[in-house]
Amino acid sequence: MRQICDAIAHAVQDGTLAPGTRLPTVRALAADLDLAVNTVAKAFRRLEESRIVITRGRAGTVVAPLDGVAGRLESAARDFAALSVQLGVDRVRAERVVVAALDAARP
Repeated sequence: MRQICDAIAHAVQDGTLAPGTRLPTVRALAADLDLAVNTVAKAFRRLEESRIVITRGRAGTVVAPLDGVAGRLESAARDFAALSVQLGVDRVRAERVVVAALDAARP
Protein backbone atom coordinates (compact mmCIF):
# COMPACT_ATOMS: atom_id res chain seq x y z
CA MET A 1 0.00 0.00 0.00
CA ARG A 2 2.78 2.41 0.90
CA GLN A 3 4.43 1.89 -2.50
CA ILE A 4 1.20 2.79 -4.30
CA CYS A 5 0.83 5.96 -2.22
CA ASP A 6 4.46 6.92 -2.71
CA ALA A 7 4.36 6.30 -6.46
CA ILE A 8 1.20 8.34 -7.01
CA ALA A 9 2.32 11.15 -4.68
CA HIS A 10 5.68 11.33 -6.45
CA ALA A 11 4.01 11.40 -9.88
CA VAL A 12 1.79 14.28 -8.70
CA GLN A 13 4.77 16.16 -7.23
CA ASP A 14 6.90 15.88 -10.34
CA GLY A 15 4.01 16.77 -12.65
CA THR A 16 3.69 13.36 -14.32
CA LEU A 17 0.11 13.27 -13.01
CA ALA A 18 -1.43 16.71 -13.50
CA PRO A 19 -4.35 18.00 -11.44
CA GLY A 20 -7.60 16.61 -12.83
CA THR A 21 -5.98 13.46 -14.23
CA ARG A 22 -8.32 10.52 -13.76
CA LEU A 23 -6.74 7.50 -12.07
CA PRO A 24 -7.59 3.91 -12.93
CA THR A 25 -10.35 2.29 -10.91
CA VAL A 26 -9.36 0.45 -7.76
CA ARG A 27 -10.20 -2.87 -9.40
CA ALA A 28 -8.28 -2.09 -12.59
CA LEU A 29 -5.18 -0.96 -10.71
CA ALA A 30 -5.35 -3.98 -8.41
CA ALA A 31 -5.53 -6.27 -11.43
CA ASP A 32 -2.65 -4.46 -13.19
CA LEU A 33 -0.44 -4.69 -10.10
CA ASP A 34 -1.63 -8.16 -9.10
CA LEU A 35 -2.69 -6.90 -5.67
CA ALA A 36 -5.78 -7.30 -3.53
CA VAL A 37 -8.53 -4.78 -4.23
CA ASN A 38 -8.60 -3.81 -0.54
CA THR A 39 -4.90 -2.92 -0.64
CA VAL A 40 -5.42 -0.48 -3.49
CA ALA A 41 -8.61 0.87 -1.89
CA LYS A 42 -6.69 1.61 1.32
CA ALA A 43 -4.00 3.39 -0.67
CA PHE A 44 -6.59 5.52 -2.45
CA ARG A 45 -8.21 6.39 0.90
CA ARG A 46 -4.84 7.43 2.32
CA LEU A 47 -4.15 9.56 -0.78
CA GLU A 48 -7.55 11.18 -0.37
CA GLU A 49 -6.89 11.87 3.31
CA SER A 50 -3.65 13.54 2.24
CA ARG A 51 -5.62 15.62 -0.29
CA ILE A 52 -3.54 14.28 -3.16
CA VAL A 53 -6.57 12.81 -4.92
CA ILE A 54 -10.31 13.37 -4.86
CA THR A 55 -12.63 10.38 -4.98
CA ARG A 56 -15.98 11.08 -6.60
CA GLY A 57 -17.67 7.73 -6.20
CA ARG A 58 -18.84 6.38 -9.55
CA ALA A 59 -17.27 9.38 -11.32
CA GLY A 60 -13.83 8.04 -10.37
CA THR A 61 -10.74 9.29 -8.62
CA VAL A 62 -8.79 12.28 -9.92
CA VAL A 63 -5.64 14.13 -8.93
CA ALA A 64 -6.58 17.02 -6.67
CA PRO A 65 -5.88 20.58 -7.78
CA LEU A 66 -2.87 22.28 -6.27
CA ASP A 67 -3.98 25.63 -4.98
CA GLY A 68 -1.20 28.17 -4.93
CA VAL A 69 0.56 28.55 -1.60
CA ALA A 70 -1.16 25.60 0.08
CA GLY A 71 -0.33 23.33 -2.83
CA ARG A 72 3.30 24.36 -2.85
CA LEU A 73 3.55 23.90 0.90
CA GLU A 74 1.93 20.46 0.79
CA SER A 75 4.19 19.41 -2.05
CA ALA A 76 7.29 20.52 -0.12
CA ALA A 77 6.02 18.76 3.01
CA ARG A 78 5.44 15.52 1.06
CA ASP A 79 8.96 15.77 -0.37
CA PHE A 80 10.40 16.31 3.10
CA ALA A 81 8.38 13.44 4.57
CA ALA A 82 9.47 11.08 1.79
CA LEU A 83 13.12 12.04 2.25
CA SER A 84 12.84 11.61 6.02
CA VAL A 85 11.43 8.10 5.59
CA GLN A 86 14.04 7.25 2.96
CA LEU A 87 16.82 8.35 5.32
CA GLY A 88 15.30 6.50 8.26
CA VAL A 89 14.67 9.65 10.30
CA ASP A 90 12.02 9.21 12.98
CA ARG A 91 9.03 11.52 13.27
CA VAL A 92 10.25 13.38 16.36
CA ARG A 93 13.59 14.22 14.78
CA ALA A 94 11.93 15.24 11.50
CA GLU A 95 9.58 17.56 13.38
CA ARG A 96 12.53 19.13 15.20
CA VAL A 97 14.25 19.78 11.89
CA VAL A 98 11.13 21.54 10.54
CA VAL A 99 10.70 23.65 13.68
CA ALA A 100 14.36 24.67 13.60
CA ALA A 101 14.11 25.57 9.91
CA LEU A 102 10.98 27.65 10.55
CA ASP A 103 12.67 29.44 13.47
CA ALA A 104 15.76 30.14 11.35
CA ALA A 105 13.67 31.48 8.45
CA ARG A 106 11.79 34.04 10.54
CA PRO A 107 13.34 37.52 10.73
